[in-house]
Amino acid sequence: MLETIKGNFFSYLFSQPEYMLQLYQVMHPEDTEAREEDFKQIIAQGNSLAVERCSDLGFQVRDKLIILMEAQSELSLDIPMRMLMHLADAYKDFVVENKISLYREKPVSIPRPEFYVVYTGTEEAVPEVLSLGGPGSVEAEVKVLRTNGSGNILDQYIQFCEILKKQMSLHGKTDEALSNTLHICMEQGVLASFLNSHMGVVVELMATLFGQQKS
Repeated sequence: MLETIKGNFFSYLFSQPEYMLQLYQVMHPEDTEAREEDFKQIIAQGNSLAVERCSDLGFQVRDKLIILMEAQSELSLDIPMRMLMHLADAYKDFVVENKISLYREKPVSIPRPEFYVVYTGTEEAVPEVLSLGGPGSVEAEVKVLRTNGSGNILDQYIQFCEILKKQMSLHGKTDEALSNTLHICMEQGVLASFLNSHMGVVVELMATLFGQQKS
């Protein structure tokens, strides 16, 4: 249940152009010329409350890069395989949208993929990279992103997850846990700007998920 809430919050937060740009800058601080209009969202479970999706977020940067991400408190060795499956869908959509023929003589130019998992758990000994195993396997490396105390947008999301987890352990799947989480985040400046401007949607999103789990 907690993973569902965090995943939907993650994808809703970073589907907003302002915060998608900030997230990208965490991973690519060297790209100082990136602008909000350079990004195109290709996967987001949070906008539709569809909890079946494995990948929490996917976006395309210009026509050069596709980034796929998950947010997880437990690392699964199946994450690289899931990423490859979503990448295949993303490439198919790219080919169709751009009316690209796959039967011409010249090679097709497609965006380069990058895979990430945002780790919100408490284990210290986690790998920096998850890979498909075995000789001859298709290559897929998923970089593991953790809190580093910098206070950037990714750090703040992980802090939000920690606060939510603590409040749910104290109060269960209740309105009190939700209210306390949002109050503490605002008080401590955790995603405060985002919550200020999207509070109504966030409350509705999380209350809906709480209700789905109670029923």
